[in-house]
Amino acid sequence: MGAVDLVQALIAEGVEFATDGERIRWRNSEGRMTPETVAQIAAAKPEVIDFLTRKPRPAPPLTGEQPDSETYLAFLRSNGPATYGAAAASLGWGATRAWQAEARLRATGQAAIDKSGKAVALTNG
Repeated sequence: MGAVDLVQALIAEGVEFATDGERIRWRNSEGRMTPETVAQIAAAKPEVIDFLTRKPRPAPPLTGEQPDSETYLAFLRSNGPATYGAAAASLGWGATRAWQAEARLRATGQAAIDKSGKAVALTNG
């Protein structure tokens, strides 16, 4: 697992990360930040800082061939964990539309809710 994948997994488990562009900080790790984990993140520090400072990208435009759930999943994969309210605002949708897309993803095992109450895309296989 790469360092960014590791950070994403830790975020899904409730660890909060922050950076000032030079240092990486975390909280609520509850023992998840082992010396090995810290070393792996430190070895890829520039890549991790880039990931943590990346601005959310808008989801691809909705087309008739792309159901809402696929657009929502693409949003989660490109922007990381999010509430359906935040996703709705970013996608320009109503909250009900985003919630329904999230519910379909959860029902099919493509997304789950992390410990912080945010939807997170699950990897296939």
